[in-house]
Amino acid sequence: MNSWHLAPGMGAAVAAAVSVALGAGCSAAPSDSLAGGGSRVGSGAQQGASPSGSSGGINSGVNNNGGTSGTGGTGGTGGMPSNVSSAEAYFIQTVFPALSTSPDGGKTASCTSCHATGAISAPTFLAGADAAGAYTTLTTSFLSLVTVPANSMIILHGTHTGPALTSAQVAIVTDWLNQEVTARHINPAPLVTVQGELEKFGKCMSLTDFTATVTVNGATRAAADIWNSTANVQGNNYDCQNCHNVGDGGFYAYQDATTMLTQTQSDITFIKKYVTGTVDQNGNFAGLQASNAIRQKAALTQTCTVQGGCHPKINLNPAPGQSPTLAAVDQFVQATLTRYNNNQCP
Repeated sequence: MNSWHLAPGMGAAVAAAVSVALGAGCSAAPSDSLAGGGSRVGSGAQQGASPSGSSGGINSGVNNNGGTSGTGGTGGTGGMPSNVSSAEAYFIQTVFPALSTSPDGGKTASCTSCHATGAISAPTFLAGADAAGAYTTLTTSFLSLVTVPANSMIILHGTHTGPALTSAQVAIVTDWLNQEVTARHINPAPLVTVQGELEKFGKCMSLTDFTATVTVNGATRAAADIWNSTANVQGNNYDCQNCHNVGDGGFYAYQDATTMLTQTQSDITFIKKYVTGTVDQNGNFAGLQASNAIRQKAALTQTCTVQGGCHPKINLNPAPGQSPTLAAVDQFVQATLTRYNNNQCP
């Protein structure tokens, strides 16, 4: 499960409280998921190299080159009604049960714990009375997820408020997506993918932009200063790096700006806290846009009143909507997007 690494002297009680918070959190809130019309949601994953061959710091071990390969066979429909495709039958019989199971025997939540119920504002792409209902939800309201693995945020989401998919879950979901790609006549090997473009965006990030300052309400901050924003844990305030200095929760924060930026660039799980990829109705890459994940997470925590049930309240003065630190993060993202859109990345 996700575990927050706390600085020496914070105390075992604090560590336990934060660990419980992450165990109770099942999935990403809108901050790192569905903002923007259903183009990106889902549980995390450990996936293999992008079609370009660069791993971008993503854990390897699953073939994910543009969705051209899966694991295992498609099997039959197993007594399903005649109008049920083999891809749908596989989802009902194999994928949904896998996503409904805790990856570690109940220590952390299953994907459906939040994505079927909407707990902690998670996008409900697995909602339905049963597996068949979840399939209907996915293929109607969240069809942008049903595409090649390198474009699907079910595969690409990584560690978030909930844990990343296990390698076994990745293999199952990848197999299913490849079946859907064939059945829906989606290009199985697109030259441009969400995964590859997120990696490209990471290379486009610069230390100059990351440390550029913004002044709001008389306070001057840079995007890099997000590390020392504080969160209230059982009445005590601790800065972000105390819990995110090894990337816990899918976010990396560290007091040295160069280290923080370098680590962020190394993994699309971290990059997605700044931008996200979108796909068109045919499952093809459509572009990158600001995810607003950090700003939305900070705003969401303002309503956290039960320790262990949500991310501890992030203390920003003034409020998130007027924070110079968050304004600097926005500036950093827009500067990097401008360079990316103008083909000025390394």
